[in-house]
Amino acid sequence: MTLPFIALVGPGETFDPATHARKDLTPFQLRISQREEEYARADLEIENPKAGLSSLDGSRVFISLDGVLLFDGEVETMPRGSLEETVEVGFVGKPGTADLDLASLLESLKTAPYWDALCVPEGEEDNPSEVLAGHGLVLAWPRDGGQVQAADPLSGARTLVLTPFEGSLDVQPIEPVPHQVMVKLSVQFTQLGVETFTLTSDLFPLETMCADTLLENWPGPGASLGDGFRIRESTIEEDGDREIVQVLRPVASDELDPVWIDAGTVPVRYEVATLDGRLRVEHRYKTRRIETAEITVAAGIQQSLRSGEVEEIEIGLRDIAGVSDIPAWRPQAEYSAGDQVVDGASVYEAREDHTSGTNRDPSKWFLVGETSYVASRRADSFLRTDRGRAVIQHAIERARARLRYLARNARVSFDCPMPDPSLLDHDCMASVQTAQGMITGRVVSYTLSWSGEGEKVASVEIEAAIGTGSDDTFAWSEIPGVPAYSGGRVSVSVSGRGEDQRNAATEGDDIPETVIRIEPVAAPAVDFEHEVEYEVSGEISVPRQIEI
Repeated sequence: MTLPFIALVGPGETFDPATHARKDLTPFQLRISQREEEYARADLEIENPKAGLSSLDGSRVFISLDGVLLFDGEVETMPRGSLEETVEVGFVGKPGTADLDLASLLESLKTAPYWDALCVPEGEEDNPSEVLAGHGLVLAWPRDGGQVQAADPLSGARTLVLTPFEGSLDVQPIEPVPHQVMVKLSVQFTQLGVETFTLTSDLFPLETMCADTLLENWPGPGASLGDGFRIRESTIEEDGDREIVQVLRPVASDELDPVWIDAGTVPVRYEVATLDGRLRVEHRYKTRRIETAEITVAAGIQQSLRSGEVEEIEIGLRDIAGVSDIPAWRPQAEYSAGDQVVDGASVYEAREDHTSGTNRDPSKWFLVGETSYVASRRADSFLRTDRGRAVIQHAIERARARLRYLARNARVSFDCPMPDPSLLDHDCMASVQTAQGMITGRVVSYTLSWSGEGEKVASVEIEAAIGTGSDDTFAWSEIPGVPAYSGGRVSVSVSGRGEDQRNAATEGDDIPETVIRIEPVAAPAVDFEHEVEYEVSGEISVPRQIEI
């Protein structure tokens, strides 16, 4: 195997195995290296030309072997004014579209249950660690200029069986790790309560001698009673003919009719009507609620490597206030960074100032969340709603991801003969024989080294999972419970009903007016704290990549 070809190329040039099979630079040493989640880099030790080195400024390089592109990068480090015989030039394998590629990848990963906007702090919606937290994935940057990928930290696209040089194998002591993660959730919200009180049976049927006054002044739907109470439904009508009540009253001193004066009494006529109808009162109120939950997820870690500790993850949910006042996305509209729109069932926020096209461009928007927050606020408990249960499932996925990452705790490094360099890359596994047996782990760091003397060496570091390899048996369920309730009440009383008026007429007393009193009492202005409890069983699956 010879030294790879090294071709200096211009911006936008595409790799061609024949065209770029040339050596624009002839290094004494060539190293291509990469660590997990970082860009690859290439470092070349070349003869110091003393002059003309500045011509490499802004250069791009293709490093290839046997027609396969091993590295595509731009100059990152270059010495200036050096008088040494050799100098080292560094290239970094960051694609020109890296930022756009990453934004596109992160947007595609914002899917439930691995992503939940309510669990992400404001301003962190595009933070890779937040987007990947529920997936349990790591970023993997191809060194050949390809698009960034999201990879499983416990697996790879291929597995290489490597044989370390004698004396180079370094197996680090394996420390016990927590096999349980407890997620602590808290959400604060203002519950939008709605109560309805039906007062029909307390009022009707109603006999009264004041029917005309009541019919004229009866409150209609929408009338306010104060403190968030209003009439929701209101009907009133006479039921049947009026009853005539006639009584004799002593003649008044100012009576002028001689007939009544001679009789000593005068007949007085009253009409008693029966009223029927319906009356419903609605009460809208707000209650401040603080809801918490704890759920513990366990992992299948080999027994001797369980530390007995429980790692905690705290998640404070964002405000679940409604987003109903956010406008719909529109084509051919001017948007500024930070503007929010509704598109379909989701809310998006603009990343940058732009004019929209015929379709919403995902690269210019990031997902904020669903438009269903308001519905969740109608309930006494948020976490017991469908939306709240989605948050719990996301929290479990975060715990699952964290446990799998913690389990990748066996670290082995070594030097070995270089395998096919196109296979040892950003997304591969390696198996190596150790005193503990065969260990297979994800490659987290590698260096491919060529020297002018023909030496070809790979330096590799792998991390292996210390799981049991058992099936995933984890399950959870919600323990029924009822949160504290806060509500108002309405009392109704009627004085001067028809019977009272008849008695007053018979006794010769003044006829009492029929008075209806509706007295609403608003919900108390207090904060309610409530914990939702869950029952869990089983363990999540973690691969057994090393035997202890």
